[in-house]
Amino acid sequence: MASRRSLTFISLLFLLATPVFPGQQALSATTQDELRRFFEGIDAGASPRIADRQLIELDDLRRVYRSRNHRPLWSPGSPLAGESAGLLRSLEESARHGLDPDRYHLATIRSLVVDADPAALTALELLLSDAFLAQARHRSSGAVKPPTLDPGWQLAPDEADPAALLLLAA
Repeated sequence: MASRRSLTFISLLFLLATPVFPGQQALSATTQDELRRFFEGIDAGASPRIADRQLIELDDLRRVYRSRNHRPLWSPGSPLAGESAGLLRSLEESARHGLDPDRYHLATIRSLVVDADPAALTALELLLSDAFLAQARHRSSGAVKPPTLDPGWQLAPDEADPAALLLLAA
């Protein structure tokens, strides 16, 4: 079972293929500053929402971006710049795994792809990362935690570390 989960993560990585970000605009320092400000706001009590979407994997997002000094992952010139279209395909196909693609910000990501505004590009950056992290976690250990349905279901979790996987990919 663990090897099957490992294969799922590996297949998620290899599904990533071509860029989604509009134009050739590099996000570099501007996006890095916006990412830092976003997480500082969260630390100060702001809502963990961007582009009207609730972030699913906030703790892992913090871990990933802080460990990279808030440098972007998906924007042009970033480590995963060529992988975002593959992630979108993976999200579109998530229904085959019993998961709802809209849970992973799919419609919002699609709408942000055509917007070259720096704030929209920062939102796209965060939503792509959040979608990757949530999809990886849900494919490895399920989208529902059994104890939330029935307190008597106390299965030992066999969870992978999606943040470590994303950092490894970057």
